Amino acid sequence: MTVCPMPPCETAVSLMLCRVWPAVFYGCESHTLPQHQFETLRGRAARAIVGQYHILSPYLALTALTETVVDPQRFVAERQLLALRRAVLVDPDTAISVCEMAAEGSHRKRSCGPATALAITLHRVGVSLSCDGCVKGPDNTRLWLHTCRKLELRALVRRAWARKAAEAVSHRNGMTNLPPPHAVTTGKLLHRLSSSDQAIIARHVCGGFSSAAARAKWDPDEAAECPFCGANQTKYHKLFACPALQHVLAPVRDLVMYALERWPHWVHGPFAVEPPDLEVNRLIFHSRQLLQPPPLPACHETPGSRGFLRIFTDGSCCYPTMDLASRAGFAVVVDCSTSDFEIPGYMQRWRENGELPPCFHVHTMGLVPGEQSIHRAELCAVIQACRLAKWHGCAAEVWTDSQVTVEEWNRLDTSLLPMWPDLAHELGKARTPHIKLKKVAAHRDLHQLCGLPQWYAAGNAVADTAAKSTLKNDFELVCEASDRTAEFLQTQEDALLVFWRYLCRLSQEEYLLLQRLPSTEAENCPTTLGDEESPARVKTADETRRCWLQQCLTGGTDLHLPPAPRAVILACSWPPWYVQPFWHWTRRLKWLPDETSGRAKTGTTYLELLVSFVVCTGVYPPPSLQEAESRQECPRTFPNPASLRQLTHSLVSVADQVARLFGRPIWPAKRKNCFSLRALGVQQANRGVNMRLEFPEADLTADILHNVVRTNSVQTLQHHARDYTGPIVFSTELQKSWKQVTPTERRQLARSLRLTR
Repeated sequence: MTVCPMPPCETAVSLMLCRVWPAVFYGCESHTLPQHQFETLRGRAARAIVGQYHILSPYLALTALTETVVDPQRFVAERQLLALRRAVLVDPDTAISVCEMAAEGSHRKRSCGPATALAITLHRVGVSLSCDGCVKGPDNTRLWLHTCRKLELRALVRRAWARKAAEAVSHRNGMTNLPPPHAVTTGKLLHRLSSSDQAIIARHVCGGFSSAAARAKWDPDEAAECPFCGANQTKYHKLFACPALQHVLAPVRDLVMYALERWPHWVHGPFAVEPPDLEVNRLIFHSRQLLQPPPLPACHETPGSRGFLRIFTDGSCCYPTMDLASRAGFAVVVDCSTSDFEIPGYMQRWRENGELPPCFHVHTMGLVPGEQSIHRAELCAVIQACRLAKWHGCAAEVWTDSQVTVEEWNRLDTSLLPMWPDLAHELGKARTPHIKLKKVAAHRDLHQLCGLPQWYAAGNAVADTAAKSTLKNDFELVCEASDRTAEFLQTQEDALLVFWRYLCRLSQEEYLLLQRLPSTEAENCPTTLGDEESPARVKTADETRRCWLQQCLTGGTDLHLPPAPRAVILACSWPPWYVQPFWHWTRRLKWLPDETSGRAKTGTTYLELLVSFVVCTGVYPPPSLQEAESRQECPRTFPNPASLRQLTHSLVSVADQVARLFGRPIWPAKRKNCFSLRALGVQQANRGVNMRLEFPEADLTADILHNVVRTNSVQTLQHHARDYTGPIVFSTELQKSWKQVTPTERRQLARSLRLTR
């Protein structure tokens, strides 16, 4: 584990969110991509942000790192739901029909329009949609499309996808029963680190570091022992148990051990997670409603000689900076004085005995439904005040200390969209032209004021006290759950920052210790191609060929393929001058089971199959289908440049298409990680098949394969194909017949082959 020189790629995050995803998923409202394409996009995006680390988890990179990074599946879900939300506001009838079809189409596997595409996407992210436009998350969050905010909708999808991501990484070490990642906390803490520390922590969060014991499972040349103490270097030993690094752990040992006991997944991925048991509070919050307030008691003159009601409103919120722990309430206080001439007497008695005037009547105390925030609490209080004034049918002046509420009030008179559509709808129904909303300064010192401003400040103070007492009267279950959530989040945030700083110091110290180690391991290091400066580490050409030939066993069995069916060759997109030699070569192949111990299976790579094909047939594969169609026979000159990747892709494409047309596999099963080229010095895994080929003409194949690997070019294959003098499998008549078949007829023939099998 060394210090990563690459800083966190904020530019890549911005480009991905603002440019790449919108371009890739343009028009995604009416269709959805297959899962494997999302996997490809997820992996490439994760490595573009964090770095080219093979073992990192793309799910964690795009879900647990920071909330500004958006997973492609989550991005598509947000786009589709936001498009449906716009449709609900503009064309409700059409939108409801889409909701009805989407609610019934969760079993579909292919999209046939916006409704089925939405149904498939919501099923993938774990969100449900009802026929009336209610979106439900797995944590009991409920939103109605016609009254919700965009931020609420995005937050619902983010939390739902966090649960899916936790399930997707449950197979990784230490990630079993992982709670949903909480990227808000992780991203906030990342900004408190330096650029170099951010790069290290980002790699830790995504699981980009591996221990020597883990690497040894894949690479037999990798030592599983710790370079400092000789013990088996697991991830836990590497971070917490190595004697050479105990002086780094000592100052924070107690806190680190406490953190590992409470969050054991930090060994493999130190990121914040959501607190447990959030579902009960969310269910209670969404079941609450703003009920009509009762009328004023008969003992109060309304509105009195003043001619209008004077109402003070205020809201209160516990843990306003923690969305998951916050809960809000409000209060409505009515000024029961009948005239402003009474106010000086009330205030004089207040100065004498310190008691607020008894004419401030706390009329309504309530709890906020839905999203819990201080601004929604202030707005709920104003709504209840307007309902009260409207019920009494008199003019009123409503006082609030919230500028956001004043702006929301004024926004109703414009074409601007409200901040909270659900509350704005209720406010629009409750207010009348005779109700005036006025702003009062919050938390003013009454001793520094006089006259009516002092009276207004006193009414606001009473409303503030009443709103705070509202929260104390909430259900004990809700209060305890909110307190536990706040304690969990705060403790996790403090512990995670200390844990990260420890990992950064550990990384620096490990780097220094590795630099001090004597460089006596040169002969034990894996071979690297092109390292001509260190001859002790590079094997000679004879040694590499001999090592590779040792892997070539005998006694294999073929797959019992018949001669090439004429219909298969005519239905194939590739011309017969290429397909006929390929089929003839494939029939001769004999395969042996791969009995390599461990996880680093030998297998047979596609590159080895390519070289064997050229050696045995003398046919140089065409780099593309267009070039293959332009030729009438096997080429012996090669004017156009090509790469090994193109030729390998051409060979695998022919094998896949012929297998589909023939109706059975013609090669063994594919394997993503084959290590047969390690004998030639290629340490990384390559794609291939899971059995070992008994190579015909093994000596010549070894020579050509060694040159191909050493030069990483196709020139050796071109020279062999040009000078090839062996038998050629080719039918001029079949080539002419194939040329006369149109692409449409070829597709029909292929379809008939599949139907008649």
